[in-house]
Amino acid sequence: MATLPTEFPATRQGARVTSCTGCSNENAELKRCTRCLLAAYCNRECQRKDFRRHKTTCGEIVKFNAARDKIDPVYLRNPFFMGVSYCIGSLPETSHFNFLGQRLIVVVEIIGRVLYENSSTVKVRDVTNQFTHIIFKFKDTDEMAGLEYKLRLGTYVAILQAPLRISSYVNKTTDILIESLSQIYFIP
Repeated sequence: MATLPTEFPATRQGARVTSCTGCSNENAELKRCTRCLLAAYCNRECQRKDFRRHKTTCGEIVKFNAARDKIDPVYLRNPFFMGVSYCIGSLPETSHFNFLGQRLIVVVEIIGRVLYENSSTVKVRDVTNQFTHIIFKFKDTDEMAGLEYKLRLGTYVAILQAPLRISSYVNKTTDILIESLSQIYFIP
């Protein structure tokens, strides 16, 4: 799996692109990649030269876009949300979350899971291949009972209201604690 290259001139769909993704030419009329809408090229040759590097990244973005398109519109209409992100780093840390709340819905993919009697932990990744863990710890045992069927590998999850907790500043490890199903949306 590829990470988003640092030379991407735009980090989200619809953002203004000012230079060619392949050669960084700023004085050309750019045409966007029709699949991911992030990369932009000044001509066909630049696109062809960059294809090997861009192909994997483009495919990942297309998968995350498909997951985003399946989010129930009720969540997207919330006036407090400013949009959807595919980056774990878009989640506010606990101190910011407590003060400002969460303004972006963050979409991640489940890539591993461990089920316990009173909690479950899943390893998730974002489009840039950043990893973290989501810890599900519910007070209501009924919520916990049906959870194992939703935590399938390859499932996309929208994090609606949860801070990114820093477990260790030294190792830069983080996790996300979910205490209620209202904090998360399982994308069908």
